[in-house]
Amino acid sequence: MTDRTLQNFVNGKFTDASDGRTSDVIDPSTGEVYAHAPVSGRQDVDAAMQAAANAFEGWRDATPSERSLALIRIADAIEARADELVEAETRNTGKPVALTGTVTKMEFMNPHIYFYLDVKDASGKVVNWAFEGSPPNILYRQGWRKDTVKPGDVVTAKGFRARDGAHLVACNTITFQDGRQLSMGNGNVKGYGKN
Repeated sequence: MTDRTLQNFVNGKFTDASDGRTSDVIDPSTGEVYAHAPVSGRQDVDAAMQAAANAFEGWRDATPSERSLALIRIADAIEARADELVEAETRNTGKPVALTGTVTKMEFMNPHIYFYLDVKDASGKVVNWAFEGSPPNILYRQGWRKDTVKPGDVVTAKGFRARDGAHLVACNTITFQDGRQLSMGNGNVKGYGKN
């Protein structure tokens, strides 16, 4: 499923490649094309270089405090969108996701356990995520009990997100606020790309 078409950012504007060519952006954990990126040619590179040369005229004359303020604003913008940027890079590299939130529900039953976390997204909106683990009998042998994870607990859960982009993760591990870490197995569900 293709989510979006990416563009170059040149001279303060988003632009397509001058010849309109794009390349597929593939999630390596699933093999899925999730975006298209511009294939920049000589004309695009020349336009970017010219814009940078023009911008240098003003930047060159900026005081150290003006430059420092500009860098602080860039850092603030990156920090404000950190969750969004982490998710984009995670998808780009096929790395697992790690989400921290408050447990809202625990289902310790066959065929696989599920627990649910309320997680704040980049905009501050709370999104409920489902995490799937191994069957209860396997987890029980590893020391798990029905009350190991309870509503109200704050945990960080790591695993692989469902290929369809749903708020569903095949969970590998959870970490409690006190630093305890427990294995969850892998959820053993097809469609995650790593099982």
